[in-house]
Amino acid sequence: MKRRNILAVWLGLPIITLGIYSFVWVYKIHKELGQSFPRVAVTGSGNAVLSCIFGFLTLFIWPLIVLIRFGRSLQEAQILAGERILFNQALGLLLMFFGFGPLYYQSELNRLVAATKPAS
Repeated sequence: MKRRNILAVWLGLPIITLGIYSFVWVYKIHKELGQSFPRVAVTGSGNAVLSCIFGFLTLFIWPLIVLIRFGRSLQEAQILAGERILFNQALGLLLMFFGFGPLYYQSELNRLVAATKPAS
C-alpha cells in the first residue's frame, strides 16, 4: 500500500484534476487494500468506482454500501496488522457526508501502512 498526503487526496488533486482524481483514489485504495491483505474481503476496485459514478441511480444506496464494506475491510486489515481497531465507521460516514471523508479514510490508511512497514 502507498502512503499518501491527506491534504492532496482531500482537496489538492481533486481540484487540479476537476474531480477525476477522486475516482482514481477510490480505485487505488480498494485495489491496494485487497492486494496487501488478501484475506480481507474488499469490494472490487472497478465496482467501487462505478458506484461513485452511477450511485445516483440507486439514490446513493449503492455507494453507501460500498463505503460501509470498505470501512469494515479497513477494520479487518487493522486487526490483521496487529493494531487495535482505530477506524470508526460512524465517524467515517459522517465525515464523508460533510466532505471530509477522504481526510479520515486516508489518514487511517496511512496509519495502516505505517503499521505494516518492516522496521529498518
